Amino acid sequence: MSFQNMPPAGPRPGDSPQMTAALDRLMVEGADARRPVGNDHQIKVTWDINYYPDKGTILPDRGSKLAVFGLDALIKYLRETGRLPATQSV
Repeated sequence: MSFQNMPPAGPRPGDSPQMTAALDRLMVEGADARRPVGNDHQIKVTWDINYYPDKGTILPDRGSKLAVFGLDALIKYLRETGRLPATQSV
């Protein structure tokens, strides 16, 4: 399913605290994140970047997982690559 056809990222029953925190933070940061149907562990942060909050893994579609982990590293990576504005969250 293409990124544009995925449902917007939102909470689901049984989400882990890490998933909930990631969804909340991405919303505050203004990311257009999506959650693939049938995958309760993945957030499609952009059309080509995946994040797995429970492990902190950042995985580009066309590459290996990044050497950095966690939500703060994800936000930093998104800012450095121009996928999020460089402003700080509130």
